[in-house]
Amino acid sequence: MDISKSGLNFIKKWEGGPWLTAKRFGTERYLSIGYGHYGPDVKIGQKITKQQAEDLLKKDVSKAVNHVNYINNKYHYNFNQNEFDALVSFAYNIGSINQLTANGTRSKSTISNKILLYNKSCGKVLAGLTNRRKAERALFITPVTTNVPVNKPAASKKKSNTTIAKEVIKGLWGNGEIRKKRLTEAGYSYTAVQREVNRILKGK
Repeated sequence: MDISKSGLNFIKKWEGGPWLTAKRFGTERYLSIGYGHYGPDVKIGQKITKQQAEDLLKKDVSKAVNHVNYINNKYHYNFNQNEFDALVSFAYNIGSINQLTANGTRSKSTISNKILLYNKSCGKVLAGLTNRRKAERALFITPVTTNVPVNKPAASKKKSNTTIAKEVIKGLWGNGEIRKKRLTEAGYSYTAVQREVNRILKGK
């Protein structure tokens, strides 16, 4: 998947800017420029154009996109576009969604509630982070309508119950209630998949 245009605009809104001249926020170690680009490559007095700010944003966001895709594919969350956009924004701001998803062990409903907890910096609750987390959660639980990805991915086909059953046997969907939640959230019948698992294991 890729982030949608509205998802990219969502990040722009919360990052502010674009800052076309490098600046330091508070006591941060490095300076920032553009739409929240931050690091040792940003120098005092550095200036960029709006297009360069846009390019930097897309480059930085691509890292968050790849990370969320990794979690999505590894743990079979089957995120919809709004869920994906919200998590990319979260990862862009926080760094990853590993802790948020508890390394793939949390359900979508738990993830949506836990998003709100990441509103502190140095142990202090910040209004800006609180508002961003609320907005990300609101986006996460909003039904998908017509968000268009920046780079349209190929339409994904739903796997057969036999294919899913083989993945279950390999342990790719977790165990117990976690497996049931993931299969259900991905649009599969838990009962049908388990029936197929039993059939395969019996060698029929």
